[in-house]
Amino acid sequence: MPITGNPEKVASEAVKGELEKAKAAVKEAREAAEKLVNDAYEKSLNKAERSLRDEIARAEEQLKSLMSVLDLELKSKLAEAKNKYIDEVLEEAMRRLKQEKQGADWYKEYMERVIKAIAEEAPGKMLVKVAEEDAQLASSLISKYGGGKLELAGEYIDIIGGAIAETPDGSTKLDYSLDLLFKMEEYRLRSAASRALFKE
Repeated sequence: MPITGNPEKVASEAVKGELEKAKAAVKEAREAAEKLVNDAYEKSLNKAERSLRDEIARAEEQLKSLMSVLDLELKSKLAEAKNKYIDEVLEEAMRRLKQEKQGADWYKEYMERVIKAIAEEAPGKMLVKVAEEDAQLASSLISKYGGGKLELAGEYIDIIGGAIAETPDGSTKLDYSLDLLFKMEEYRLRSAASRALFKE
């Protein structure tokens, strides 16, 4: 029997079938590879995004912390500068008071009340100490209101004004100095100065 047919056609169809299968396998492999690459890229992108978000959150926390520290330092420096300025203003006020009290009627009245109060409270003989510039005024007021119990001390003290009396043995001391008055009222004076200077 003779063999008939077209071997080329058969071979071509066989190759064509195998080629189609190969193309399909390549296509499938390519799609699988693309899917793997895309999945890996997406996972990597998500991981990078999470990592970036974490870094941003840490940076924001560090920034908040730094801002708090800087804010606290600024407030501290501002308070320090204000306190220094208030100190200077109060020192100037006391310096002026010490200069301007001489001959002022209000100061003569104040010293008169001080000497009278010391004479009333004195348990016995007391030495009255005053600033050098107040010696003459104090001497005349002691002569007038001392009742024999008060004597002007031979030494002067460094005070703004007023007087400090002490028994000879040092057991009793009466402080009617303007310095003590300032110290007792320091908080109110500082508050008033702050309101006047800084409109607080």
